[in-house]
Amino acid sequence: MAKYRVVYGVLLLVCILFFIFFQGYLSHLTLIIALLFPVLSFLLLLPACFCTRVFLRVPTQTVEKKEKLPFFLHVENRWLLPCSAVILRLNCRNLLGGEQQDSLEFQPLHTLRRFPVGARSSSSISQDLSSRWCGKLELKVEKVRVMDLLGLFCLPVFVRVPPQYINVLPQIKEMEVVLDQQMMEVDSDRFSPYHPGNDPSEVFQVREFREGDTLRRVHWKLTQRMGELMVRDFSLPVDHALYFLMEAGAEGGAEELDRLLGAFASISSALIQQGCAHHVGWMEKEQMHWEQINESAELQAVMSQMLSMSVSSGRPGLQYVLSQDVLRPGAHLLYATTPGEEEIVLSGMEILRRDKGCRRVTILLAGRGFQETIDDCTIVRLREGGMDLEELVL
Repeated sequence: MAKYRVVYGVLLLVCILFFIFFQGYLSHLTLIIALLFPVLSFLLLLPACFCTRVFLRVPTQTVEKKEKLPFFLHVENRWLLPCSAVILRLNCRNLLGGEQQDSLEFQPLHTLRRFPVGARSSSSISQDLSSRWCGKLELKVEKVRVMDLLGLFCLPVFVRVPPQYINVLPQIKEMEVVLDQQMMEVDSDRFSPYHPGNDPSEVFQVREFREGDTLRRVHWKLTQRMGELMVRDFSLPVDHALYFLMEAGAEGGAEELDRLLGAFASISSALIQQGCAHHVGWMEKEQMHWEQINESAELQAVMSQMLSMSVSSGRPGLQYVLSQDVLRPGAHLLYATTPGEEEIVLSGMEILRRDKGCRRVTILLAGRGFQETIDDCTIVRLREGGMDLEELVL
Protein backbone atom coordinates (compact mmCIF):
# COMPACT_ATOMS: atom_id res chain seq x y z
CA MET A 1 0.00 0.00 0.00
CA ALA A 2 2.90 2.37 0.69
CA LYS A 3 4.10 1.89 -2.89
CA TYR A 4 0.74 2.99 -4.31
CA ARG A 5 0.67 6.03 -2.03
CA VAL A 6 4.13 7.08 -3.18
CA VAL A 7 3.08 6.72 -6.82
CA TYR A 8 -0.07 8.75 -6.19
CA GLY A 9 1.95 11.40 -4.36
CA VAL A 10 4.28 11.75 -7.33
CA LEU A 11 1.34 12.04 -9.76
CA LEU A 12 -0.36 14.62 -7.54
CA LEU A 13 2.85 16.64 -7.41
CA VAL A 14 3.06 16.55 -11.20
CA CYS A 15 -0.56 17.77 -11.43
CA ILE A 16 0.16 20.62 -9.02
CA LEU A 17 3.23 21.69 -11.01
CA PHE A 18 1.20 21.47 -14.21
CA PHE A 19 -1.47 23.68 -12.58
CA ILE A 20 1.12 26.26 -11.45
CA PHE A 21 3.10 26.60 -14.66
CA PHE A 22 0.32 26.07 -17.22
CA GLN A 23 -2.72 28.22 -16.59
CA GLY A 24 -5.78 26.96 -18.38
CA TYR A 25 -8.84 24.74 -18.35
CA LEU A 26 -6.89 21.50 -18.79
CA SER A 27 -4.57 22.08 -15.81
CA HIS A 28 -7.54 22.89 -13.54
CA LEU A 29 -9.43 19.77 -14.67
CA THR A 30 -6.36 17.54 -14.17
CA LEU A 31 -5.82 18.77 -10.62
CA ILE A 32 -9.51 18.37 -9.70
CA ILE A 33 -9.60 14.81 -11.05
CA ALA A 34 -6.37 13.97 -9.17
CA LEU A 35 -7.92 15.26 -5.92
CA LEU A 36 -11.33 13.61 -6.42
CA PHE A 37 -10.09 10.18 -7.42
CA PRO A 38 -9.01 9.17 -3.87
CA VAL A 39 -12.28 10.45 -2.42
CA LEU A 40 -14.32 8.49 -4.96
CA SER A 41 -12.19 5.39 -4.44
CA PHE A 42 -12.70 5.62 -0.66
CA LEU A 43 -16.49 6.02 -0.98
CA LEU A 44 -16.70 3.03 -3.30
CA LEU A 45 -14.68 0.98 -0.81
CA LEU A 46 -17.07 1.52 2.11
CA PRO A 47 -19.76 -0.96 0.94
CA ALA A 48 -17.08 -3.63 0.49
CA CYS A 49 -16.51 -3.58 4.26
CA PHE A 50 -20.02 -4.97 4.71
CA CYS A 51 -20.23 -7.13 1.57
CA THR A 52 -17.10 -9.25 2.09
CA ARG A 53 -17.43 -12.66 3.73
CA VAL A 54 -14.56 -14.88 4.90
CA PHE A 55 -14.79 -18.61 5.68
CA LEU A 56 -12.12 -20.78 7.29
CA ARG A 57 -12.39 -24.53 6.72
CA VAL A 58 -10.29 -27.37 8.11
CA PRO A 59 -11.00 -30.79 6.52
CA THR A 60 -10.17 -32.76 9.67
CA GLN A 61 -9.89 -31.85 13.35
CA THR A 62 -7.45 -34.62 14.33
CA VAL A 63 -3.91 -35.23 13.09
CA GLU A 64 -0.67 -36.62 14.47
CA LYS A 65 2.20 -34.31 15.28
CA LYS A 66 4.49 -33.35 12.38
CA GLU A 67 1.74 -34.40 9.98
CA LYS A 68 0.80 -31.79 7.38
CA LEU A 69 -2.76 -30.52 7.58
CA PRO A 70 -4.17 -28.38 4.75
CA PHE A 71 -6.69 -25.67 5.56
CA PHE A 72 -8.70 -23.47 3.22
CA LEU A 73 -9.61 -19.78 3.20
CA HIS A 74 -12.64 -18.81 1.16
CA VAL A 75 -13.36 -15.11 0.48
CA GLU A 76 -16.60 -13.96 -1.08
CA ASN A 77 -17.17 -10.45 -2.49
CA ARG A 78 -20.85 -9.50 -2.87
CA TRP A 79 -20.18 -5.88 -3.92
CA LEU A 80 -20.70 -4.58 -7.45
CA LEU A 81 -17.03 -3.59 -7.77
CA PRO A 82 -13.92 -5.73 -7.39
CA CYS A 83 -11.53 -5.48 -4.46
CA SER A 84 -7.97 -4.87 -5.52
CA ALA A 85 -6.84 -6.87 -2.47
CA VAL A 86 -8.27 -8.67 0.53
CA ILE A 87 -5.71 -8.89 3.34
CA LEU A 88 -6.05 -11.64 5.95
CA ARG A 89 -4.00 -12.01 9.12
CA LEU A 90 -3.85 -15.61 10.39
CA ASN A 91 -2.79 -16.65 13.86
CA CYS A 92 -2.16 -20.24 14.96
CA ARG A 93 -1.16 -21.09 18.53
CA ASN A 94 -0.90 -24.21 20.66
CA LEU A 95 -3.21 -24.17 23.70
CA LEU A 96 -1.26 -26.87 25.54
CA GLY A 97 0.09 -25.21 28.65
CA GLY A 98 -2.81 -22.75 29.03
CA GLU A 99 -2.08 -19.06 29.58
CA GLN A 100 1.65 -19.69 29.96
CA GLN A 101 1.95 -21.27 26.54
CA ASP A 102 4.30 -18.53 25.26
CA SER A 103 6.91 -19.67 27.79
CA LEU A 104 6.66 -23.26 26.57
CA GLU A 105 8.52 -22.61 23.30
CA PHE A 106 5.31 -22.76 21.29
CA GLN A 107 5.95 -20.11 18.65
CA PRO A 108 2.66 -18.66 17.35
CA LEU A 109 2.30 -18.67 13.58
CA HIS A 110 1.47 -15.25 12.15
CA THR A 111 0.97 -14.95 8.39
CA LEU A 112 -0.48 -12.35 6.04
CA ARG A 113 -2.36 -13.48 2.97
CA ARG A 114 -3.25 -10.99 0.23
CA PHE A 115 -5.14 -11.64 -2.99
CA PRO A 116 -7.64 -9.83 -5.29
CA VAL A 117 -11.32 -10.75 -5.50
CA GLY A 118 -13.50 -9.83 -8.47
CA ALA A 119 -16.95 -8.23 -8.37
CA ARG A 120 -19.68 -10.60 -7.17
CA SER A 121 -17.24 -13.49 -7.11
CA SER A 122 -15.18 -15.53 -4.69
CA SER A 123 -11.64 -16.77 -4.30
CA SER A 124 -10.05 -19.59 -2.30
CA ILE A 125 -6.53 -20.36 -1.14
CA SER A 126 -5.03 -23.34 0.69
CA GLN A 127 -2.10 -23.60 3.06
CA ASP A 128 -0.43 -26.44 4.95
CA LEU A 129 -0.02 -26.47 8.70
CA SER A 130 2.04 -28.78 10.92
CA SER A 131 3.07 -28.84 14.57
CA ARG A 132 6.28 -30.09 16.14
CA TRP A 133 4.52 -30.79 19.44
CA CYS A 134 1.20 -32.35 20.30
CA GLY A 135 -1.58 -30.15 21.68
CA LYS A 136 -4.75 -28.35 20.67
CA LEU A 137 -4.10 -25.81 17.91
CA GLU A 138 -6.28 -22.74 17.60
CA LEU A 139 -6.38 -21.40 14.03
CA LYS A 140 -7.90 -17.94 13.89
CA VAL A 141 -8.42 -15.19 11.33
CA GLU A 142 -7.56 -12.12 13.41
CA LYS A 143 -7.96 -9.30 10.91
CA VAL A 144 -9.63 -8.95 7.54
CA ARG A 145 -9.14 -5.78 5.52
CA VAL A 146 -10.08 -4.68 2.00
CA MET A 147 -8.14 -2.31 -0.24
CA ASP A 148 -9.59 0.20 -2.68
CA LEU A 149 -8.99 0.13 -6.43
CA LEU A 150 -6.19 2.70 -6.23
CA GLY A 151 -4.44 0.92 -3.37
CA LEU A 152 -4.50 4.02 -1.17
CA PHE A 153 -6.91 2.95 1.59
CA CYS A 154 -7.32 -0.19 3.64
CA LEU A 155 -10.45 -0.62 5.76
CA PRO A 156 -11.45 -3.41 8.18
CA VAL A 157 -14.15 -5.88 7.25
CA PHE A 158 -16.97 -6.15 9.77
CA VAL A 159 -17.17 -9.93 9.86
CA ARG A 160 -16.43 -12.48 12.57
CA VAL A 161 -14.72 -15.69 11.50
CA PRO A 162 -15.09 -18.50 14.08
CA PRO A 163 -11.74 -20.07 15.01
CA GLN A 164 -10.99 -23.67 14.14
CA TYR A 165 -9.48 -26.14 16.62
CA ILE A 166 -7.21 -29.01 15.61
CA ASN A 167 -6.19 -31.85 17.91
CA VAL A 168 -2.56 -32.78 17.29
CA LEU A 169 -2.22 -36.22 18.87
CA PRO A 170 1.04 -37.62 20.24
CA GLN A 171 2.62 -40.61 18.58
CA ILE A 172 1.54 -43.89 20.19
CA LYS A 173 4.45 -46.28 20.56
CA GLU A 174 4.08 -50.04 20.62
CA MET A 175 4.88 -51.38 24.06
CA GLU A 176 4.23 -54.37 26.27
CA VAL A 177 2.61 -54.02 29.67
CA VAL A 178 2.59 -56.99 32.03
CA LEU A 179 -0.60 -57.40 34.10
CA ASP A 180 -0.18 -59.29 37.35
CA GLN A 181 -3.63 -60.87 37.49
CA GLN A 182 -3.13 -62.54 40.85
CA MET A 183 -2.27 -59.26 42.49
CA MET A 184 -5.06 -57.31 40.78
CA GLU A 185 -8.02 -59.64 41.16
CA VAL A 186 -8.91 -58.47 44.68
CA ASP A 187 -9.32 -54.90 43.45
CA SER A 188 -11.70 -55.50 40.56
CA ASP A 189 -15.45 -55.23 40.53
CA ARG A 190 -15.87 -55.36 36.73
CA PHE A 191 -15.38 -58.46 34.58
CA SER A 192 -14.92 -59.13 30.89
CA PRO A 193 -18.04 -60.37 29.05
CA TYR A 194 -15.86 -61.94 26.34
CA HIS A 195 -12.97 -63.81 27.99
CA PRO A 196 -12.72 -66.17 30.99
CA GLY A 197 -10.26 -65.68 33.84
CA ASN A 198 -9.32 -66.94 37.26
CA ASP A 199 -11.52 -64.88 39.60
CA PRO A 200 -13.76 -67.34 41.49
CA SER A 201 -16.09 -64.56 42.72
CA GLU A 202 -17.87 -64.53 39.35
CA VAL A 203 -18.78 -67.39 36.98
CA PHE A 204 -18.11 -66.60 33.33
CA GLN A 205 -19.80 -69.69 31.85
CA VAL A 206 -20.56 -73.37 32.44
CA ARG A 207 -19.37 -75.74 29.72
CA GLU A 208 -18.52 -79.36 28.99
CA PHE A 209 -15.39 -80.87 30.50
CA ARG A 210 -12.26 -80.71 28.32
CA GLU A 211 -8.94 -82.49 28.73
CA GLY A 212 -6.70 -80.49 31.04
CA ASP A 213 -9.54 -79.03 33.16
CA THR A 214 -9.11 -79.36 36.92
CA LEU A 215 -11.68 -81.29 38.93
CA ARG A 216 -11.94 -78.38 41.34
CA ARG A 217 -14.10 -76.53 38.80
CA VAL A 218 -16.54 -79.36 38.14
CA HIS A 219 -20.15 -78.29 38.71
CA TRP A 220 -21.34 -81.50 40.44
CA LYS A 221 -25.03 -80.67 40.68
CA LEU A 222 -25.27 -79.78 37.00
CA THR A 223 -23.12 -82.81 36.12
CA GLN A 224 -25.57 -85.11 37.90
CA ARG A 225 -28.49 -83.48 36.10
CA MET A 226 -26.88 -83.48 32.61
CA GLY A 227 -25.27 -86.89 32.86
CA GLU A 228 -21.82 -85.60 31.79
CA LEU A 229 -19.02 -83.61 33.40
CA MET A 230 -19.69 -79.84 33.41
CA VAL A 231 -17.11 -77.30 34.61
CA ARG A 232 -17.19 -73.63 35.57
CA ASP A 233 -15.11 -70.94 33.84
CA PHE A 234 -14.37 -68.07 36.21
CA SER A 235 -14.42 -64.41 35.16
CA LEU A 236 -11.60 -62.16 34.00
CA PRO A 237 -11.26 -58.89 35.95
CA VAL A 238 -11.00 -55.80 33.75
CA ASP A 239 -11.06 -52.98 36.30
CA HIS A 240 -7.77 -53.19 38.16
CA ALA A 241 -7.99 -50.04 40.33
CA LEU A 242 -5.30 -48.54 38.12
CA TYR A 243 -5.19 -44.73 38.19
CA PHE A 244 -3.22 -42.21 36.15
CA LEU A 245 -2.83 -38.74 37.63
CA MET A 246 -1.62 -36.28 34.97
CA GLU A 247 0.02 -33.08 36.17
CA ALA A 248 2.01 -30.47 34.25
CA GLY A 249 4.25 -28.65 36.71
CA ALA A 250 5.15 -25.00 36.30
CA GLU A 251 8.72 -25.91 35.28
CA GLY A 252 7.57 -28.22 32.48
CA GLY A 253 8.43 -27.15 28.94
CA ALA A 254 6.95 -28.00 25.56
CA GLU A 255 9.11 -31.09 25.11
CA GLU A 256 8.25 -32.44 28.57
CA LEU A 257 4.51 -31.97 28.04
CA ASP A 258 4.68 -33.61 24.64
CA ARG A 259 6.57 -36.58 26.08
CA LEU A 260 4.17 -36.80 29.03
CA LEU A 261 1.05 -37.06 26.89
CA GLY A 262 2.76 -39.45 24.52
CA ALA A 263 3.67 -41.76 27.40
CA PHE A 264 0.13 -41.80 28.75
CA ALA A 265 -1.38 -42.45 25.31
CA SER A 266 1.04 -45.34 24.66
CA ILE A 267 0.50 -47.02 28.05
CA SER A 268 -3.26 -46.52 27.91
CA SER A 269 -3.42 -47.98 24.40
CA ALA A 270 -1.45 -51.03 25.54
CA LEU A 271 -3.81 -51.52 28.49
CA ILE A 272 -6.86 -51.26 26.21
CA GLN A 273 -5.45 -53.98 23.96
CA GLN A 274 -5.31 -56.27 26.99
CA GLY A 275 -8.86 -55.37 28.04
CA CYS A 276 -7.71 -53.55 31.19
CA ALA A 277 -9.96 -50.69 32.23
CA HIS A 278 -8.20 -47.80 33.99
CA HIS A 279 -8.85 -44.29 35.22
CA VAL A 280 -7.19 -40.95 34.46
CA GLY A 281 -7.48 -37.63 36.26
CA TRP A 282 -6.14 -34.14 35.62
CA MET A 283 -6.74 -30.64 36.94
CA GLU A 284 -8.19 -28.05 34.58
CA LYS A 285 -9.22 -24.55 35.67
CA GLU A 286 -9.18 -25.50 39.35
CA GLN A 287 -11.50 -28.44 38.69
CA MET A 288 -10.54 -32.09 38.83
CA HIS A 289 -11.60 -34.30 35.93
CA TRP A 290 -11.77 -38.09 36.31
CA GLU A 291 -12.53 -40.40 33.41
CA GLN A 292 -12.59 -44.18 33.02
CA ILE A 293 -11.10 -45.64 29.84
CA ASN A 294 -12.30 -48.99 28.50
CA GLU A 295 -11.77 -48.66 24.74
CA SER A 296 -9.90 -46.67 22.10
CA ALA A 297 -12.79 -44.27 21.42
CA GLU A 298 -12.79 -43.24 25.08
CA LEU A 299 -9.02 -42.73 25.01
CA GLN A 300 -9.34 -40.44 21.99
CA ALA A 301 -12.09 -38.44 23.69
CA VAL A 302 -9.97 -38.03 26.83
CA MET A 303 -6.90 -37.02 24.82
CA SER A 304 -8.89 -34.29 23.01
CA GLN A 305 -9.58 -32.74 26.43
CA MET A 306 -6.08 -33.14 27.81
CA LEU A 307 -4.41 -31.53 24.79
CA SER A 308 -5.18 -28.10 26.25
CA MET A 309 -4.04 -29.00 29.78
CA SER A 310 -2.60 -26.06 31.72
CA VAL A 311 0.66 -25.90 33.61
CA SER A 312 0.37 -24.97 37.27
CA SER A 313 2.50 -24.54 40.37
CA GLY A 314 1.90 -26.07 43.76
CA ARG A 315 0.82 -29.48 42.39
CA PRO A 316 -2.96 -28.88 42.72
CA GLY A 317 -3.85 -32.25 41.20
CA LEU A 318 -1.76 -34.15 43.73
CA GLN A 319 -3.12 -31.99 46.56
CA TYR A 320 -6.67 -32.82 45.47
CA VAL A 321 -6.00 -36.58 45.53
CA LEU A 322 -4.40 -36.26 48.96
CA SER A 323 -7.39 -34.36 50.38
CA GLN A 324 -10.21 -36.38 48.76
CA ASP A 325 -11.06 -40.09 48.82
CA VAL A 326 -10.96 -40.67 45.08
CA LEU A 327 -8.74 -43.77 44.98
CA ARG A 328 -9.98 -47.25 45.76
CA PRO A 329 -8.14 -49.15 48.53
CA GLY A 330 -5.23 -51.12 47.13
CA ALA A 331 -5.03 -48.93 44.02
CA HIS A 332 -1.93 -48.52 41.89
CA LEU A 333 -1.37 -44.82 41.14
CA LEU A 334 0.83 -43.71 38.25
CA TYR A 335 1.69 -40.05 38.76
CA ALA A 336 2.71 -38.71 35.33
CA THR A 337 4.37 -35.34 35.76
CA THR A 338 7.19 -32.96 34.82
CA PRO A 339 10.24 -32.04 36.95
CA GLY A 340 10.14 -29.45 39.72
CA GLU A 341 8.78 -29.07 43.27
CA GLU A 342 10.34 -32.37 44.33
CA GLU A 343 9.58 -31.95 48.04
CA ILE A 344 5.84 -31.65 47.42
CA VAL A 345 5.82 -34.69 45.13
CA LEU A 346 7.90 -36.96 47.35
CA SER A 347 5.99 -36.10 50.51
CA GLY A 348 2.72 -36.68 48.62
CA MET A 349 3.87 -40.12 47.52
CA GLU A 350 4.61 -41.07 51.13
CA ILE A 351 1.12 -39.97 52.21
CA LEU A 352 -0.48 -42.00 49.43
CA ARG A 353 1.33 -45.12 50.60
CA ARG A 354 0.84 -44.52 54.32
CA ASP A 355 -2.61 -42.92 54.66
CA LYS A 356 -4.47 -43.47 51.39
CA GLY A 357 -3.95 -47.21 51.13
CA CYS A 358 -2.26 -47.25 47.74
CA ARG A 359 -0.66 -50.62 47.13
CA ARG A 360 1.85 -49.06 44.79
CA VAL A 361 2.82 -45.66 43.43
CA THR A 362 4.85 -44.97 40.29
CA ILE A 363 6.20 -41.62 39.15
CA LEU A 364 6.34 -41.29 35.36
CA LEU A 365 8.76 -38.41 35.01
CA ALA A 366 9.10 -36.51 31.72
CA GLY A 367 12.60 -35.19 32.25
CA ARG A 368 15.45 -35.28 34.75
CA GLY A 369 15.04 -34.89 38.49
CA PHE A 370 13.77 -36.74 41.55
CA GLN A 371 15.84 -39.25 43.43
CA GLU A 372 14.54 -42.69 44.32
CA THR A 373 14.26 -42.08 48.05
CA ILE A 374 10.84 -43.60 48.79
CA ASP A 375 10.18 -47.20 49.66
CA ASP A 376 7.70 -48.98 47.38
CA CYS A 377 7.77 -46.12 44.89
CA THR A 378 9.11 -46.61 41.37
CA ILE A 379 10.43 -43.64 39.40
CA VAL A 380 10.40 -44.20 35.64
CA ARG A 381 12.05 -41.57 33.45
CA LEU A 382 10.73 -41.03 29.95
CA ARG A 383 13.90 -40.73 27.93
CA GLU A 384 14.50 -39.23 24.52
CA GLY A 385 13.63 -41.64 21.73
CA GLY A 386 11.53 -43.98 23.82
CA MET A 387 10.11 -44.86 27.21
CA ASP A 388 12.07 -46.69 29.86
CA LEU A 389 9.42 -48.95 31.38
CA GLU A 390 11.57 -51.90 32.36
CA GLU A 391 10.67 -51.52 36.04
CA LEU A 392 6.99 -50.89 35.45
CA VAL A 393 5.00 -54.09 35.94
CA LEU A 394 1.28 -53.57 36.37
